[in-house]
Amino acid sequence: GGKDIFDGNKMLTLAVVWQMMRAHTLAILNKLSDSDKPIGDSEIIDWTNTTLKGADKPSSIVSFKDPSINSSQAVIDLIDAVKPGSINYDMVLQNPSTTSDQMKNAKFAVSMGRKIGATIFALPEDIVEVKPKMVMTIFACLMARDFAKKEKK
Repeated sequence: GGKDIFDGNKMLTLAVVWQMMRAHTLAILNKLSDSDKPIGDSEIIDWTNTTLKGADKPSSIVSFKDPSINSSQAVIDLIDAVKPGSINYDMVLQNPSTTSDQMKNAKFAVSMGRKIGATIFALPEDIVEVKPKMVMTIFACLMARDFAKKEKK
């Protein structure tokens, strides 16, 4: 708790911060959703794949641990699905095989996600390393951005 933060326990402090980010993101999603049921990981994954398919994007994800996430293609495609025309695909490296190329795509994905108005806490490294908790927040923030856009209409 508070003593661990005061004592500078980095791991426990980061755990508290992550829980706050997750709670913030899910609270926004729950506020914007039409359902009384809380939104969980499976709903975010289903929304992601439905949105990608609806925009004729070739990418999809199986889980937030899906190794294909490290290319950032699903994130980039989802950004373009949420805000069509926002991605210049000439800037995207197709099938990046090196960590350096994956980082370029991840930096572009995080930057473009923020540019379209998504509150993305994650870092490019989180995408390349496929850190499931942080990856979940990226997809959830894009979902929240899409819900907020639809609510304004």
